[in-house]
Amino acid sequence: MFAARIAGTPLMLAALLAIAFDPAAAVADPRQEAEAVVLAFNAAFAKKDVEGVVSHVLPGGVKFDLKPAHADQSGDHKLVQELQEHWYGVAPILLGAVQSYTRKPEIIDIHAAADTATVWARITTEMLPPGAKKPTVRNFTETYFLVRTPQGWKIGAMMDDRATDNLTTGAPPAKK
Repeated sequence: MFAARIAGTPLMLAALLAIAFDPAAAVADPRQEAEAVVLAFNAAFAKKDVEGVVSHVLPGGVKFDLKPAHADQSGDHKLVQELQEHWYGVAPILLGAVQSYTRKPEIIDIHAAADTATVWARITTEMLPPGAKKPTVRNFTETYFLVRTPQGWKIGAMMDDRATDNLTTGAPPAKK
């Protein structure tokens, strides 16, 4: 009874004890959950795991490309693309066009409210084009818009401020 008075109410005490004995009973911070998805998305890309990349995006989600990623794509540039289709197309082309590729995210800011979150990340990539002795380093910011689904947080939209580079990617693969 004394402990209940200290905690304020028996219900409060029960909640505190549940959390103390079962940390999973604590309410998760949606900002940390959203950050974990963005980090897992980038880790999958760095491991060349295209299915892992796509597993973090919402079916029907969109990718906004304000400018083409590569100079040889200027004629085929689309402002908006379906997110899963984008990564199924980009990842194999990019990873096939370079000797090595690393991708390191640094979370800049996170906002979460109810079942939506926005994550800003500074991305540093290093790619070693064929025949090159030094990697090309790129820094840009990606913005991720996430939504909580019954399957957990998913990336529903993405946008970046990446500059157009001179990497030749070849023609995009035909749709299946």
